[in-house]
Amino acid sequence: MAKDDSGASKWFKTSLDVTSSVAMIVVSGVLVWAVMAGRASRSDAPPKPVALVSPSKQLPAQAMSLERGPWRGATSAKVAVVEYSDFECPFCAKFENGTYRTVVKPYVEAGRVRFVFRHFPLERRHPAAFRAAEAAECSDRQGRFWEMHDVLFAPGQRLDVPGLFAKVKKIGISSDRFAECMKGQASARIRQDIAEARAFGITATPSFLFGVVDPDGRRLKVVRRESGAVPAEAFVAILEQLLKVAASGAG
Repeated sequence: MAKDDSGASKWFKTSLDVTSSVAMIVVSGVLVWAVMAGRASRSDAPPKPVALVSPSKQLPAQAMSLERGPWRGATSAKVAVVEYSDFECPFCAKFENGTYRTVVKPYVEAGRVRFVFRHFPLERRHPAAFRAAEAAECSDRQGRFWEMHDVLFAPGQRLDVPGLFAKVKKIGISSDRFAECMKGQASARIRQDIAEARAFGITATPSFLFGVVDPDGRRLKVVRRESGAVPAEAFVAILEQLLKVAASGAG
């Protein structure tokens, strides 16, 4: 049964509503002040330096070989980045089409950084990734790895078998040689990269190993590891610190 809100009960409800409104205004004011104060303190504070060595993440105990697989840059580069990637991974595509092109590529083209590619297709999550990796490796055998790499990561690409074969004409390689290679000739090469990644404790893509190249240019002393969508500014900060280390000979 409904009750009539009259007399004292009506006055009490009105007072309660007013009190609640005042309380909400006060709380909102405090929250706004806290946010503005936080922004002011962040803008006034100097940026924190990026830690070069990441001891909390598993790193190769010894220098790793750079003599396997495709890479970009110059053999004289003192700094290298090894990427473990998956052609069906959306974050990998975002890195390739965004961070790499805008901030990493200039270092590579200037001969300051060597960029090395390793396969790490997450087969359970991305069923087309291994075949795409095979397509890239089979293209590499005809000297067109990076052309296929770029096409595979282009937006809206089909990674099923017909889609992969359609890309052969686009990059200008022999379809007969490609078809023969796609019968499993490149699988061992990809499995080698996967085994290496797992030995380093890598479980996600993209993952990056940063380090200083040995004087002979064949091996990399890894000092930092990152995974996922690394911000562009963080990538630049890491590369700049590594270049300073390499220039000083401390690496």
